[in-house]
Amino acid sequence: MEKSNTKELASILEKFVDSGWDLISIPSKAWLEGKISKEELTAAIKQANKECGSCGCEYDPLYKRALRILCGKNRKVSIPITNDFCPQTLFLYGTYKEDGTPDFGLFCWFSYCWDTEMGIMACIGGDKLTKDRIHATGVFSANLVTESILPLADYFGNTDGYSADKMSIATTVTKGSVLNVPIFDDSPFSYELEVSKSIPLDDGEVFLCKARNVLISEELTDKNKSIEQRIQAIAPIRTTCQTYFSWDGKSLGGWGGPMKAIKKVKRKFLKI
Repeated sequence: MEKSNTKELASILEKFVDSGWDLISIPSKAWLEGKISKEELTAAIKQANKECGSCGCEYDPLYKRALRILCGKNRKVSIPITNDFCPQTLFLYGTYKEDGTPDFGLFCWFSYCWDTEMGIMACIGGDKLTKDRIHATGVFSANLVTESILPLADYFGNTDGYSADKMSIATTVTKGSVLNVPIFDDSPFSYELEVSKSIPLDDGEVFLCKARNVLISEELTDKNKSIEQRIQAIAPIRTTCQTYFSWDGKSLGGWGGPMKAIKKVKRKFLKI
C-alpha cells in the first residue's frame, strides 16, 4: 500500500473509531494498534458498508473509499491525454460536390448541445472535402453507421474525397426531405443539418447545427418494442483506439479492415 494511501486509511479508521459503532469502531482501533489482519479489517468494513452504506450518513463514502484502498481497486493514475476509453458513435456526413455528385465522409466527433432546442455539434479535423463542402453549402446530413453498412462506411472513411470518386461503388442515395443534402438510404437514422455557427480551431473546426429534419426507418417507430430492442435491432457501431466495436462491445476490426471486402467488389466491378 502506498504511503499516501496508508495515511488516508488511518485518517478514515480514526473516524470509524470515533463513530462508537462497535461493528466498525472496534476492528478499526485494533488495526491502528496492529492487532488484526488486513483481511479481518476488510471483512468488518464490508459488513458495515452492507448494513449502513446507503443510509446517507457521513460514513457512507468512507466505507467505500477504505475498501478501495484495502482492495487496491479503482486506483487512478495519470496517462497521456487520450480518448481511448470513450467510445464514440459513428456517422457518415453527406454533402454534394459542385457537380452535384454526393460524397460521404466517416466521422465520430459528433455530439449534442442545447440552446432553446436540441442542436448538434460536429467537429472535423484537418483538410477534408466534407469540411470544404459544408463551408460552401452550409448544410450536410449525418447518417448513423450500423453493422450492416460498416464495410461501406469504412471505405468512405478511408478513401480520400479529393482524389477518388467514392461513389463509383454501388449504393443507394436519395435527397433530403427538407434540405439539399444526400441521405444514405441504408442507414436507419439520418439527420438533415443546417450550420448555425462554426468555431475555427488551429487544425479543425466545430460546427454547431440545427437539426432541420430526422429521417428514420419505419421499424424504429414501433412503440411495441422497447428502445433497447430497437437499438439492438439496428446495431449501431462505436469506435475507439482505431477499432470498430459492436453495440455490446465486441471488436469488429481495425480502421481500414472492413473495407477490404468492398474494395474487392469495386475492382471486379471496374474491370467489367
